[in-house]
Amino acid sequence: MSLKLQCRIAVCLAALLAAVFFPAREGIKATQDSSQGNIQRNVQKNVQKEEDEKYFKSLPDQSFAVIEKDQNGALIRLLPHHDERGKLVIPWLEESMNQIFKLDPNHRIEAREHLLKDYYEINE
Repeated sequence: MSLKLQCRIAVCLAALLAAVFFPAREGIKATQDSSQGNIQRNVQKNVQKEEDEKYFKSLPDQSFAVIEKDQNGALIRLLPHHDERGKLVIPWLEESMNQIFKLDPNHRIEAREHLLKDYYEINE
């Protein structure tokens, strides 16, 4: 693994750990409540073409760090980091680590454990 890639992952890991150990205060609760929609919008903002949207929708649930249901029972899948074959995609992992602080605390812990497990697998 190149030094540049190791540095990028280390920066993302530092941001992830900072988000876990220094959670948002109660005063910013309104932004936390709407953060799940923001995460999805940020991921989809990068996905401009219709074919790319179809690709993300076709990914299996195992490709995402957090899966939850909304009020209507529809699945919301957040923080993609594996492709359709289960292979880890480093840029997606980095983006997921950068976006984790926007999750509510319960999902943040679940996502942190999942992403760190995958991070340590590539560094073995």
